[in-house]
Amino acid sequence: MIFGCQTFTRRKFREVLEAQITHKCMAIQEEKLILPGDAAEWRELFENANELIQSVDENGRFLYVNKKWQSVLGYSAEEANGMTFPDIIHQDHLQACFEAFGEMRKGKSFSGLKTQFVAKSGGIIDVEGNISVRMKDGKFISTWGMFREVVPCSEIEKVLREEQKFSQAVIDSLPSVFYAFDVSSFRMVRWNRALVGIFGYSNEETAKMSPIDFIDEPDQERVQKAIAEAVSKGKVMMETNIRTKNGNKIPYFFSAVYSVIADKGYIVGMGIDITDLRKREQELDRVAKTLVRRDFELLQTNDILRIRDEQIAKEQELNRAKSEFVSLASHQLKTPLTVIKWYIEMIHAGYADKSPDKQKEYLGKIYSNTRRMVELIDAFLNVSRLELGVFSVKNEPVNLREKMDMILRDLAPKIKEKNLKLSKSYSPKESKLPTPVAEQSSLRGTAGQAKSNFLLSTDPKMIQIIFDNLISNAVKYTPPDGEIQVKMQKKGNEILISVVDSGIGIPEDQQSKIFTKFFRADNVAGEKVHPELVERVDGTGLGLYLVKSMVEKIGGKIWFRSPIRPFEAPQDKQAQGKPAAASKKSGTRGKEERRGTAFYIAFYSH
Repeated sequence: MIFGCQTFTRRKFREVLEAQITHKCMAIQEEKLILPGDAAEWRELFENANELIQSVDENGRFLYVNKKWQSVLGYSAEEANGMTFPDIIHQDHLQACFEAFGEMRKGKSFSGLKTQFVAKSGGIIDVEGNISVRMKDGKFISTWGMFREVVPCSEIEKVLREEQKFSQAVIDSLPSVFYAFDVSSFRMVRWNRALVGIFGYSNEETAKMSPIDFIDEPDQERVQKAIAEAVSKGKVMMETNIRTKNGNKIPYFFSAVYSVIADKGYIVGMGIDITDLRKREQELDRVAKTLVRRDFELLQTNDILRIRDEQIAKEQELNRAKSEFVSLASHQLKTPLTVIKWYIEMIHAGYADKSPDKQKEYLGKIYSNTRRMVELIDAFLNVSRLELGVFSVKNEPVNLREKMDMILRDLAPKIKEKNLKLSKSYSPKESKLPTPVAEQSSLRGTAGQAKSNFLLSTDPKMIQIIFDNLISNAVKYTPPDGEIQVKMQKKGNEILISVVDSGIGIPEDQQSKIFTKFFRADNVAGEKVHPELVERVDGTGLGLYLVKSMVEKIGGKIWFRSPIRPFEAPQDKQAQGKPAAASKKSGTRGKEERRGTAFYIAFYSH
C-alpha cells in the first residue's frame, strides 16, 4: 500500500505540474500576465524539459516544438515550422487524432491521450500526454501539448513468448499423450505431438473436438462420469479404450487433475498406451501397476506445474523465483526420474530378473524414488507459490491443538521405530514440564483442557505445513532413544508453541543461514554428517525456509535456540529427589552436555 500511495502521489504531482506549465505556456503565448524576465525563465524551462512539447495552430501547423521533441523525432525547429501534426502521427492513429483535433477546435482539452509518433527515421514512438486549447473570444487559436514517451513491456513479452515456447517444447517431448481441455466449453485447448500422431487427427481437427470424441463409444458414458469426478474431487485415474481416426481401438490409462487457471476450470492430464501392459497382466501384480500409475501421475503433476507457472506469469510480473524454480526442479528431479524410467523399462521389456526377490528389489527402488519426487515437487510447488505471491491466505477458525495432534498421529510409527520419548503439554497458562506421552497414547493433551483455548483464525493448510515440517525435522534429526517435547500455551491474545528435541543440534557458525532457501547444515549433509545419525537423512533445504515464510505470511513470528540445556525427565513419586535416568544411547553424553534444538512460534489471536 505504501508504494501504491507513492505512485499515486507522484502521478498527481506530475499532473498538477503539467497543468501549471501548460497554463504558463498559454499565458506566454498570449503575452500577458507575465513579466519579461519570468517569461524568459519559463521558455528556458520548456526548451530543456524532458517532455515533448509542441503547439499547433487552427490548421494543425506547428507553431513551436522544444528541444526534446526535436531530439526524439529527428526534425529541426525549422523543419517543424513547415509541417503539420498529421506528418508525425502513425497512420493507425490518424483518424482518431483528426477527430480529437475537431473536438479541440470546439474548445475541448484532452488528458491521458495515447498515440504513436513517427520519427524522421521512420521509427515508431509510443507517447502519452495532455493537450490544452487556447481560445479567444470563443474562437480557437492554438493548442499546447506535452507528451512523454511510453516504454512498452517488450522484455516481459519476450520472456513470456520464450516461456511459452519452452513449455510447449517440454509438452511435445513427452512420450505419452498430454491433453488439456476447457471444462465449460468441453473443447481441447492444449495437446502434444504424441496425441496428434497416435489419434491421427490434425491440430485443426483436434481444436474443434470434445475429449469424448476420442473415446470408444461403449466407454463414453463412463468417461463422462470420470470427468465429473475429477471436477468434484480434484483428480481421477482410469483405463479406457480410445478410437483413432482410422478406427483402431487402443487401450489407454489416463490420469487427470482439475485445475482452475485464471478463473477458468481445466482438466489436465496424461495418457499412456497399455496394450502391452494388458498382455502381461498375469506377470505384473497390483503393486507394480499402482507404482506405474503413481509414476505417471507424478510426471503429469510436474508438467501441470509448468503450465500453471506459465499461466500465472501472464498475470504477474516475471521474477527471479520462477527461473530459479524451473532450473532447480529440472536438476533435482533428473536423478529419481532416470532411476524410475530405467527400472520400469527393464520390467516392461522383460529384461528384468523375474524372481520374487529381484522384483521386490526393483519395486522398492521405484517406490523410494517416487516418494523422493513427491517430496521435492511438494516443496518446490509451495516455494514457487509463496515467491510468486499466489499462495493466498484463506482464513478460517483453526484448532491448533487438533492440527498438532493430527501431525503427531501421522508420525507416531516413525517415533516408535526410533524409540523416541514424546511428551506434550497444552495449557492456557504458563506450563510446567511437559506431560509424557505413553507408548499406546492416542496423543491427546492434558485432560480437561478446553480445545477452544487454541482457536486461531488463520489458513489451515499453512498451519499443517508449518507443524509437519517442525515435527518431522525433530524426528529426523534426533538419534534413537532421544526425546521430543511439544508445548502449546496461551498468554493473553498470544499463542506460544515450542518444539524441542534432544537431537544433533545446529552448528553455531551456520545458525544465521538456517532459514535460508536450499541450506542444509554440515552435520546433516555433505561429508560431516553427525555420527549419531544411523542412516542418511534426505532433505531439500526448503522446509525451514517454507516454515518461516508461512509463519510470517499469516502474521506470526518464529525463532530458535541451539544447543539448549539438558533435558530433565518428568519425575514420579518414586523418582522424586533422584536424578533422571539417561537413555541407552545418550547416557554417555553426560547430563550437563548442551545439545538439541528448540523452535518457538508465536501467533496472535484477535
